[in-house]
Amino acid sequence: MDPPLPQRMGWVARRFTTRTEDKSYCMMGIFGTSMMVAYREGSERAFFRLFQAILEAGYARDWFLWRGKAVPSHIHPSRMMLSGPECYLSSDLQMNCQDAVRFGPSNEPLSLTNIGLPMRLLIVPARIADGDYYRPDDFCISCSLSDNIVTVKGVRLKLWR
Repeated sequence: MDPPLPQRMGWVARRFTTRTEDKSYCMMGIFGTSMMVAYREGSERAFFRLFQAILEAGYARDWFLWRGKAVPSHIHPSRMMLSGPECYLSSDLQMNCQDAVRFGPSNEPLSLTNIGLPMRLLIVPARIADGDYYRPDDFCISCSLSDNIVTVKGVRLKLWR
C-alpha cells in the first residue's frame, strides 16, 4: 500500500530547489503523474497543475488534510486548493488513514473544474471546540477514531442559511 498523500507531500515540503517550480516537478515521480514542465510559471501555479494531475490519477480524499495558505484566486477560485506541499507539515494533521472514517463514495473520480471541485459527500454535524466555545453550526467531512473518541481532522464547513 502506498503511503498517504499528506506523508508524501511532507517528504518534499522541506526540500530546497534552485528554481521554485522544481519542488513541484520533482513530485511527479512520487505520485506517478506527468505534466509539462513550464519554467517561470511560479511555484504556486506549478503546484496547482501538479495537484490537478494528482486528482486525475485518482488519489484519495486525504488531500483535504492540510493547513496553511490556499492557492491565490487568480490561479483558481476554490479556497480548498492548497498553495504548496508545506501545507502538510503541521504536526496536528497526522492521521492514521486506516482509522479514518470516510464520508461519501471514495471510488468516484475527482475532477477539478474552473469553479471548484464537485463531489458527493455526506456532511455530518459536529461540535467543534474553539477554545472553550463549541460552534453549533459547524460540519465536518473527515474525522478519525481513537479509543472510541471521534477527532475532527478535516474541513470545517459553515452552513449557509
